[in-house]
Amino acid sequence: MRIVSTLILFAATACSASEIESRYFASVFSGDLSWVAGTEATNTTDLALKSRFDERFLLRVDSVELADVEDPLVAAIARRYEDYWREALIAPAGIENAEQRLAGDLSRLIELDGVEADPDNLDSALSELLARRGFRHRGGRTPPLLDFMLWRGTRTTTHVVELTDSQQEVVVHYLDDFIMRGWSHFATFGRSSTGGWADRDALYCITEAYDLESEDFKNSYLRHEARHFADYERYPKLRGVDLEYRAKLTELAFATDAMRLLRKFQRHANEASEAPHPLANWHVVQNMASHVSSPCNGEALRCLETASNQHLQTLARRLLDDHSGKLESLGPGSVASALEPGMSD
Repeated sequence: MRIVSTLILFAATACSASEIESRYFASVFSGDLSWVAGTEATNTTDLALKSRFDERFLLRVDSVELADVEDPLVAAIARRYEDYWREALIAPAGIENAEQRLAGDLSRLIELDGVEADPDNLDSALSELLARRGFRHRGGRTPPLLDFMLWRGTRTTTHVVELTDSQQEVVVHYLDDFIMRGWSHFATFGRSSTGGWADRDALYCITEAYDLESEDFKNSYLRHEARHFADYERYPKLRGVDLEYRAKLTELAFATDAMRLLRKFQRHANEASEAPHPLANWHVVQNMASHVSSPCNGEALRCLETASNQHLQTLARRLLDDHSGKLESLGPGSVASALEPGMSD
């Protein structure tokens, strides 16, 4: 099963963020906070962020609130994921060892429930254990880290979603009563989060992350994830960065304020990242900028500032069509990517 997550971003990423704060939130999604401990904060905003980081990652006295989880085994599993996220983010070079320790600890916790844990299938064992205790769970990897979400309630609705080239019928499971919302929520102190994901059968929406009547939901979640859903069938081997590139262009094609979206993508763009979201953001911004005539002076967004919203929507559709054409020419059933590293289309 393929799983792709959609990241939604809150106030911490505003344009007025300080240099350290901006770097911090960009670094979270690349999975590397190793530099933070040695950084000296000099203003109120950065001092507050550094204090919160120290408490959560170094002193380990600040954790997700689990007071309403009365089951000690469930709480222990949640806490073990927190420990792994701390290890992996502040010492990313040791992530493989951190994941081996996590797997061993989870196996021992699962066996406390009287079940033999298969080290190659821990997620299934965890799901069964948690379901017996009244919880739902999502694991897997939201690149670059192993994820863990925990909630209690689910309701299901079918939507028909308009994309640039088709209509996509999708089943959406709305997830409620969350206890933990994954590593990005943990690392950003609740100011960023995975808002949903898609697999081969359905979409999954963290209800509390959205105003369900807003464009953020209808466009940046529903259309974004519907594009993934369509692309899973059309391009079954496509890698994550291309999937995210196509979904972000789909958002832009329908956005009532495409420039706002582009600024958000730019704030979280990283050409050197191996994680699909920041790398796709970089490709989107660079490729959009390369197709306009305005001077950039080394800043991609500057090329786009004077473009009308309709022009930006049209350009996003063009780039998406170009990418689709490349994928079709390379073989839709086997192609892995139509994006060249370090280059715009």
